[in-house]
This record gives sequence, structure tokens and C-alpha cells, in this order.
Amino acid sequence: METLCLQPAMELPRGQREAVQPVCLTAELCAQSPRDVWMMDDGRLVAVASGQMPAGEEDRLLFSLTCLESSGAGQATQREWLLLRRDRALQVNGIPVLPVASLEPGYLLALGSQRWLVASLWKPTPRPAPAAVMNSDCPVCGAPLSAAPVVQCPCGRYMHLEKPDEPNDPQALNCYLLAGTCGLCGRPPSLEPSLLPEPDETLVAAESVQQTLAAMAVGAL
Repeated sequence: METLCLQPAMELPRGQREAVQPVCLTAELCAQSPRDVWMMDDGRLVAVASGQMPAGEEDRLLFSLTCLESSGAGQATQREWLLLRRDRALQVNGIPVLPVASLEPGYLLALGSQRWLVASLWKPTPRPAPAAVMNSDCPVCGAPLSAAPVVQCPCGRYMHLEKPDEPNDPQALNCYLLAGTCGLCGRPPSLEPSLLPEPDETLVAAESVQQTLAAMAVGAL
């Protein structure tokens, strides 16, 4: 996942705490410099550069996050998010976390009654095809992916998306929009940001997800 998001989930038992913003971190940032994640006295999570300390009277260092990147010949970059435990009370999916653990979308972190859903923030942003796939053919039009900007479906498939603001331009390679659905995962095309996996409303309130996506749409995350 390109951007990891720790989305606050409903407390068990249900608490009266006001909704707080999620913590969202890009893979590029965490590959360059690990982030320490602290829980503040009001329940918020704050991520700072490793070794720094946020301002707070009762802050608590929970874990550190880093992203490892690797790529093989002819393959797109693969990313693995790693959590380094700092607080022994932290749990992942209801189990005390090991000193080092891999994080995947859909995992649930917990500390006491507070929980956070591990999710991926995804937005179809056109960009030049990565070097590892630029000579591969677009699965929709058959032209090389290097012929126009591309977008990567959440399943990993690359398709052209040259002019998302002009979806009906017959001269534009907007293969992502013209495909109808992804040939691998069946996902319909969308130009809106998404939180993956889509949280169940029994876990994360719908208004909390909407606030996250709205903030992402305007670049506030």
C-alpha cells in the first residue's frame, strides 16, 4: 500500500470520545525515515520522526513504523510495512504483538479499549509508468504503458489514464475509465479516493470514513 492509514475504530465497550483524525503516512516517507507513533492523553495518535517526542504531558510511545521497498527484474516495486513494538500492551488482531510485525490492510490494532483499523488510502493519481513496467503493454489498449500516464488499480494492475479531467476525449488514452471494470479484480473505475478495505459500519462509523476521504480529497492528509 502506498499510503498507510490508522483509522480510529469504535471503542469496546462503546465510549463517548469525540471522533479524532486518522494517522496517514506515505510509503516514501517511512522508507526514508521511520516514524514513532505516540498516543496522547486525549487518545489521539501522533506520528513523529524517530527519536523525537511530541509535546504532551501524558504521551505514550506505542510503536514505530517503517516501509521496506524491493523490486525484482521487470516487476513493480513491492512494499512491506513493518511495526516495531514499543509498548507491550499493544495488540494486533486480538493477539499481543511480536517485537516486529508486518502490517496489512484490514488488521486491527488495539490498546485497552481503543482500536485502530489498518487501511490503505488510495486515489487514482496519474503518473509516469514505473521503470519496471514501462515497456509492458496496457491490458486495455495494448500500447506500451510508457505511451501515457498510468494509474495502478488497488489490485496492482496498471492502465493508462492520460486525462482524467477529460474522460470523453477520443484522443486521450483513458484506458482505466474505458475498461468498465478491472480485468483482474472486477473493481469499477472511480476517480474518488477510497479507504481499503472499506470498513464495516459496526467497526468504523460511516461519518468518520467520510471525514477521512474528504480530508484526503483536499490534500489535508
